[in-house]
Amino acid sequence: MPTAAAIASFACAVVAIVAVVLAMRAATEARRSNLKAEAAAADAADIAVRAINAQEVLTLTQRRMARTIDALLDAADGSVPRWEISHDSGPMFDLRNVSSASETEIRILTATGSRILDAPDGATVAPGQAVRFGLPSGGWGLERPDHLLVRSAGHPELVRVPIPWPDH
Repeated sequence: MPTAAAIASFACAVVAIVAVVLAMRAATEARRSNLKAEAAAADAADIAVRAINAQEVLTLTQRRMARTIDALLDAADGSVPRWEISHDSGPMFDLRNVSSASETEIRILTATGSRILDAPDGATVAPGQAVRFGLPSGGWGLERPDHLLVRSAGHPELVRVPIPWPDH
């Protein structure tokens, strides 16, 4: 008959074997989790690289489109006047002729009913030159326009020109 010491020794051996098996299973699961986490991190990095590449392609495409549009407008030999508005200071802005021909008898209009201060009505603006005018910044109950409409002699169409309002 086995002695108490032998039984205790056998029980300890069984418990030790079970503990080793459980430890090996836990280690295997930990390795699987690490592999899954590494794969997920690699996938995320790959997605980020593809997003950056797509943004670069989009930016290049937008630049090419802008150059193409500018070339087409220049090729039109100034048939449609092009204007830019830049903020000077306070309520004052500059309307610049960015087309290749002088524009005469210009008139500036708003769609919101805002008043144009010192409107350069009837002025002639050479290519690259600008005329100054003022716009209230939306006070006095008037809506602040986001664009102006510009007309010049020989061009019955109104040209919509965005207004770059300064941040306050």
